[in-house]
Amino acid sequence: MRRLTGLAAEARAHAERGTDPADPAVQELAHSWSAAVAGLAGGDRTVVSAIYGKIDGEGAEAATKGLLSAPAWDYLKRAFAVGFPDER
Repeated sequence: MRRLTGLAAEARAHAERGTDPADPAVQELAHSWSAAVAGLAGGDRTVVSAIYGKIDGEGAEAATKGLLSAPAWDYLKRAFAVGFPDER
């Protein structure tokens, strides 16, 4: 959970600075976030989908008990939309 807390703070900082979601550092952040959530879900894509559905349905702050802000979540979704390389 600490990893997600740090990544959420990083997303919030990038959002506040207005960093382009296509920036390589942001794409790395998006990849790290996805990997952390997948780890939390035990690699089960259905659980990952449920986690993201809960965040979208309840709002980022409520669904994550304050870990992820709405602006940070919106920003992460924009970074996901750009599409980050799945393999290194």
